[in-house]
Amino acid sequence: MATKKSPSTRQVASAPTAGANRRAELRAQQEAAARKARRNRVLIIVAIVVVVALIVGLLLWGIGRANKGQPGNTPTGAQVMPPDGNSTDLSQAAWITVPGTSAVKNTAVRVDIHFDYQCPWCKLVEDTYAKPLEALANSGDIVLNLHNRTFLDGGYPNQNSARAAIAAACVDYVDNTKFYSYNNTVFINQPSTEGVGYTDQQLTVDFPASIGLSGDALDKFKTCYAGRQTQDWVNSVEQNNVNPVSNKSTPPAFLYGTDSKIYQDPKDPNHATYYDDATKGDQVGVTGTPTIFVNGKPLGLGQLFNQPDATSYPTPAIGTDAASLLTLLQQVANS
Repeated sequence: MATKKSPSTRQVASAPTAGANRRAELRAQQEAAARKARRNRVLIIVAIVVVVALIVGLLLWGIGRANKGQPGNTPTGAQVMPPDGNSTDLSQAAWITVPGTSAVKNTAVRVDIHFDYQCPWCKLVEDTYAKPLEALANSGDIVLNLHNRTFLDGGYPNQNSARAAIAAACVDYVDNTKFYSYNNTVFINQPSTEGVGYTDQQLTVDFPASIGLSGDALDKFKTCYAGRQTQDWVNSVEQNNVNPVSNKSTPPAFLYGTDSKIYQDPKDPNHATYYDDATKGDQVGVTGTPTIFVNGKPLGLGQLFNQPDATSYPTPAIGTDAASLLTLLQQVANS
């Protein structure tokens, strides 16, 4: 007859099995918790990616809608050329020459100014020296070429530079005697905050009224602007100036206004430019505004303004009358 095990003996014999079961259950619980944690992390990451993608999508949609809300990005009118443009060939479009009221003198110097309507320093140059420049152009002492640039549109919405440039070219198209006045008016009304830009009310109503554009010329201007009829010209001017495009009707050798080759190191955060020195980087066109050439020689802002330090407001370095400015321009041309 088999002997009956005591309760204590049965407990000792079954203890290892019970402990193993508990450890197995614990491991199973830990593994399940780990799988759940991994799953939760994946879900969180996926949710973040979806939210970020949604935000980016909404931003792009908003930017696209904002640009779409401007007078169509695609021209709707027949393209025209400003009559004072340097060429009717878009591959050569580079500047508009300010019409003078007198014959150009044999001693006249050529002044090429690169500007963007959203550029604060360009406004400073314009506000300070627009009147003597206009007087010298009218007297035939200079040939004033305005290279209207639009690259600042790359950093701001609403195509403010391009729309203002299109409007200015349209004014030259409908009444070139009003072109420089319109150009000056745009700068006078440049917002204090860079990138705020101009409204269509300003460009098509307020500014034309301030320069006396009216009647048939005003109607023709509004049609030109609404259809973006000078957009191809404006786009070509930017491309032909930012690149080292050769001028078929020399001088100057390059459309940006000089015979010199310009070089720039693409890694230089200050975008310093060098003339006729191929060791300094890649050959480029004019990549910053304001840039000024006098008979192809660079005229630095330091020759026009005094600014002891970055906190000081620039003041004119020369007299702001026509005679003083002409003296400086002739000095640069003959340097």
